[in-house]
Amino acid sequence: SLKPGSWNIRQVYAPIRAVLDGKALSITNDYDFTDFAEKQLVLTYTCDGKEIHSEILNVALPPHGTMELPLTAQLPDSCRLGCFVNLTLTEKDGTELATRQFALPVPVEKQASGAPLQLTENKTHILAQGDGFCYAVSKLYGHVDSITVAGKEQLAEPMRWTVWRAP
Repeated sequence: SLKPGSWNIRQVYAPIRAVLDGKALSITNDYDFTDFAEKQLVLTYTCDGKEIHSEILNVALPPHGTMELPLTAQLPDSCRLGCFVNLTLTEKDGTELATRQFALPVPVEKQASGAPLQLTENKTHILAQGDGFCYAVSKLYGHVDSITVAGKEQLAEPMRWTVWRAP
């Protein structure tokens, strides 16, 4: 089964290195004998969680070679959550070999904060309430018993500890 370190090891063994410097991506082929002509590079630009541009590139980058890829997407003047470019190295059949994400230099607008969080407690629960939501945490067990958003319960049943130890 996958563990948190699985993502890290996947990044370490990836056959590509990339660095964003200004308006270009510097890409290095870490393969010893394989040219990137047999692979595809997919660049996907996102702004505020929405895709704004995507391109598939077929580049002939020899083993241990480095090249500069200019960023071609038209970026907005500002954004609310951030703008990113995702670089994905795939086989011709679409099998993903590596992926990298870089934050783009687009100013993020300052967000106005909502109503302050209200913390209250009763005999059995600590309640965290805000604009349209409420979390109820059990004082007895220390787990979340209820999450209500816009008056609708989000949990099928209260959360519970599930701890298992190998015999």
